[in-house]
Amino acid sequence: MTEWEQRVGAARTVGPAARRLINGSLSENTRRVYVSQLHKLDAWLDGRELNDASLAEYVGWLYNKGVAVATPVQAVAACRYVARAAGAEDPCGALTRQALSGFRRDAEAQKRGRGQADGISAAEAAKMAALAAGDSSSLSGLRDAAVIAVMSDAMLRVSEASALRVGEVITRSDGSGRVRVQKGKTDPNGEGRTLYIGPEALRRYQEWLDAAGIERGLAFRQIRKGGHVQAERLTPEAVRRLVKERAKTAGIAKEKVSGQSLRIGMAQTLASAGASVVEMQLAGRWKSPQMPARYASGERAGRNAVARLVHGAEERGGAEPAGISADAKQRAMRVAEQFRAGGNREGLQLAQALQGWAEDESGEVRQERAPGGRKVTRPGHRGDSGEANLRGPVRRLGSGAQTSAGAGDVADLLNRLADVADAWGAGHRQGKARKRKREAGRPRDGSARKRRR
Repeated sequence: MTEWEQRVGAARTVGPAARRLINGSLSENTRRVYVSQLHKLDAWLDGRELNDASLAEYVGWLYNKGVAVATPVQAVAACRYVARAAGAEDPCGALTRQALSGFRRDAEAQKRGRGQADGISAAEAAKMAALAAGDSSSLSGLRDAAVIAVMSDAMLRVSEASALRVGEVITRSDGSGRVRVQKGKTDPNGEGRTLYIGPEALRRYQEWLDAAGIERGLAFRQIRKGGHVQAERLTPEAVRRLVKERAKTAGIAKEKVSGQSLRIGMAQTLASAGASVVEMQLAGRWKSPQMPARYASGERAGRNAVARLVHGAEERGGAEPAGISADAKQRAMRVAEQFRAGGNREGLQLAQALQGWAEDESGEVRQERAPGGRKVTRPGHRGDSGEANLRGPVRRLGSGAQTSAGAGDVADLLNRLADVADAWGAGHRQGKARKRKREAGRPRDGSARKRRR
C-alpha cells in the first residue's frame, strides 16, 4: 500500500476497482505534485496536527524560504484534495486563505518564481525542426523534428506529446493531418479533442515513423546508443530537454525556454495573425481566455486603439483574410435568438457570444450594458472580440490551406449549435407548460381551499 493510498484512505474502505478509479481521478502529473507536496508538509509538521492554523503557518514558512507562489498553492490544494477524498474536514480555513492572499501580493511585487516561459513562434519551431532533421542518418534528429513540428501545430502539452500513439494521428486528403488527444489536462474525463497539424508537420511525423520502423503503439520513443529504438515512451522530462536543446542549437536566444514554449509561441503567432483570444483559447484548449490573453498581450497591444487610430498600425498585422459570409453571420444571429428563447443562463451566454462574433465580423456598432444598466456603444472590431471560435486559426497559418476552407466548419458548427438551442428551447417550453398546469390546478382563494378540504 502506497503512502498516497494510506492518506486518502481509499485502500482501507473500497475494493481494487474503486481504488483504481479514485486514484485515476487525477492526472499523473497532478498526482505526482500532490504526493511530493504532502511529503514535504509531513516533514515540516513533524507529528503536529494539520489544521487551519498550522497550514497557514506552513504558508508563512514557505514565504520566508523565498519560494514561488505556486509551491504553497500546490501544497494547500493537495491537503484539500486528500481531506475531500477521506471525508475529513477541510484544513484550509480563513487563516490559510488570507496567508495565501498575502503571499500572492508580495510574491508578485517581488517578481518571485521563474515567470512566464518565452514563446517559440511557428517560424522558429519550423527552423528548429529543419535543423534537427538536417542529418537524415540521425534517428534522434528525425524524432526531435517530428516532436517539435507536431507540438507546435497542435499546441500539445509536454505530457500529451509523450503519450501520443500511432493511431491517434491520421492523414487527410489535402495533405494535412489530425491529432486525436484522448485525454488532456483540461479534459480529465477523456472525451478527446481532434487537433490540426499542417502538411509539413505530418511529413516530419511520417518520416520519423518510417525510419524508426514504428507501426503501432507509442509514437515518440527513447533511443539508445547505436540508434536502437526502445519500446518505452519519450518521457515528459525528455521532451522538455529536447525542446531546450534544439532551441539553443537553432540560435534562439531566449532566457526562459521550456516545454511550454511551443504552445505559448503558437498562441503569440496566432495573435499576430489576427486571431481573437477565444480562437486561441479553443485552439490551445485552455479552460478560460485568461492564459492565452496573457501570453499574447504584447502582440495584441500592437493592434489596440492607440496603435490603429493614432499611429496607423495595421489592424491585422498582415494580409486581411477573407471574412465569413453574410449568410453565416445572419445564421449566427438567428441561432443566438434560439438560445435566448431557451431561457437558461448558459443559453444567454452563448447568445451573447454568437451575437458579438457576428457583429464584430461585420464591423458593426453594438451596444453593451455597463454596470448599473447604462448602455455603452462600442464599435465592432474584427478578430478582437474574444467571443467565439468559429474558424480554425492554426489551419490558416502557413499550412497552405485557404480561409475559405473553414466555411464548412462554420456552417457545421452553427448547425450543431442550432440543434443544442432547439433542445434547450424544447426543455424550457415543457417546463413552462408544466408550471402553467400546476398553477391552473391551484385554488384561487381561501374559500376554494375550504371547499376542497
